[in-house]
Amino acid sequence: MAGKIKLQKPKNIGEVTDHVGNILAWAVLLIYFTGLPLYYKDGYTLIASNKYLYLMYTAKYIAIAMGVFLLVRMSFGGYSKDEIACYKATYKTDIFVLSFILLSVLSHFCSSFKSGGESYFTDWFIEGSLWGTRGWYMGLVSYLVFAMFYLILSKLLRHTYFAYIPILLTVTLVSIWGILNRYKIAPINMNNDYGEGAFIASLGNINWFCGYTSVIVPLGWGLYMGAKKLWIKVLLSLVNAITFYMIFVNNSDSGIFALFVTMAVLLGFSFTQKERLMAFTELIIFMLIPASLIGLMDVLFKGKRTGASGIIEFFYGKPAFISLLIVLIFYTVFFYKVKEFPEEIMKKIKKVYVIFVPSVFSLFVLLIIINTLSGGKLPVIGGKDVFMFKAGWGSGRGETWLFGLRTFASMNPWHKLIGSGPDTFYFELIKYPELKADLDLAFGGARLTNAHNEWISLLVNNGILGLCAFIGMLVSGVKTSFKYAKENLYIIGFALSIISYTANNMFSFEQITNTPFLFLVLGLEGAAIARVLKKGASLTKSGRNTKIHRSKNKKK
Repeated sequence: MAGKIKLQKPKNIGEVTDHVGNILAWAVLLIYFTGLPLYYKDGYTLIASNKYLYLMYTAKYIAIAMGVFLLVRMSFGGYSKDEIACYKATYKTDIFVLSFILLSVLSHFCSSFKSGGESYFTDWFIEGSLWGTRGWYMGLVSYLVFAMFYLILSKLLRHTYFAYIPILLTVTLVSIWGILNRYKIAPINMNNDYGEGAFIASLGNINWFCGYTSVIVPLGWGLYMGAKKLWIKVLLSLVNAITFYMIFVNNSDSGIFALFVTMAVLLGFSFTQKERLMAFTELIIFMLIPASLIGLMDVLFKGKRTGASGIIEFFYGKPAFISLLIVLIFYTVFFYKVKEFPEEIMKKIKKVYVIFVPSVFSLFVLLIIINTLSGGKLPVIGGKDVFMFKAGWGSGRGETWLFGLRTFASMNPWHKLIGSGPDTFYFELIKYPELKADLDLAFGGARLTNAHNEWISLLVNNGILGLCAFIGMLVSGVKTSFKYAKENLYIIGFALSIISYTANNMFSFEQITNTPFLFLVLGLEGAAIARVLKKGASLTKSGRNTKIHRSKNKKK
């Protein structure tokens, strides 16, 4: 795993620029992992706009610093072959990130909505594919900035455990702040314009808060899986328990879905090794403790908690506490009473699990399709809303998904390939009179700026090619993480983060409090793996030198 920071006097100009690059990477890490979530101004109403301005104005100076750094570094010979070799493990992710950016550039230049209309909140922001749509801000410039974050962290950061301290401190702070808000305690007056309980910490409403936690919280799970020292485990268990509590009281159905999908993947990863399975079971315990505590708090402070409408409200309190007792008994018996870990049996169980879980999910989707096409005539399940895809399906997601798919179907073949332009979903939708009329009828004239499904939104905005590049980036990040987590267990946290982000955004959207962090996490993953490879190369080189030295002694 990552070692301690060593302050050594640089030997040459290459090492000097390495130090400068590391400082630049740390600036990115602190400004965005810490500054962006905590930054707020003027309360709830303009929170997204102000965070976007924070991101853009700071990114401008980061880009200038990055340009100067590259100019100096390349002037003194660039990077050696050995240094470049340490980044080969993530070259596929690099390719997909750059492909996505290039396709976004193409989509922008071929868009009918490059820039138009009046400026909003500042002279330079005008809605269109260049800057994006007001409130979401996922235009071409945003993607360029996110790619810069990825490259700086993945290529310049000297990975160390210390990098996670500000990240975890920030998510813990905003989670505690959010929990207090859920119990109508407002330590800081945020000018809540949308009613009591609508605002959560410095992140906004449930969707914005969930977007942030879905990316950041799983890093804590990965670090716990890989932690060896007891005091580190104790600190991480506290962080994980607090963030689990916030996920539960946030009451975002997409957040709960992301939590269980990610935990299901982690269970599959953990089956065959005792240490992994123990750590996973401990995480489940840390998840069940706050779920039990929420029920107790609801009894003690009846009616005090706001936003109680999540899909697992029934589970809080007694059911969670009973589940906690069962898991504790299993943990004690299986890991301390059973003398030998049944590795071969667990391998067979894992094979069944890996087949069973995807099969159940596929069957569920298939039944929805068949039941919908048959008009709800399937026996037993035919009349149940969950098995009938319509406008109200999935908290109204059925309607927004259908608008997205209908918009894509209306586009010409060329724009189906490259999209209508980054973050131009709404403008493409209202281009078609029939769709606009249906939209006005369904939403009373309100704007539908995305499909509330990231992949459908990208299908319209970035086209088939852009969506494929984006999915390739996600898949590459997950595969690389799984590969290197076999020997460096904490690296599994990056895969969990990507999976959680994706699961949440199947029912949510790209926005300024989650998508930048996806690219930052991918960059952090690249730095972590480069560190592993550099360490391995150093050990190999050291071993060869030792071998040569011994052989010379024998000859003497």
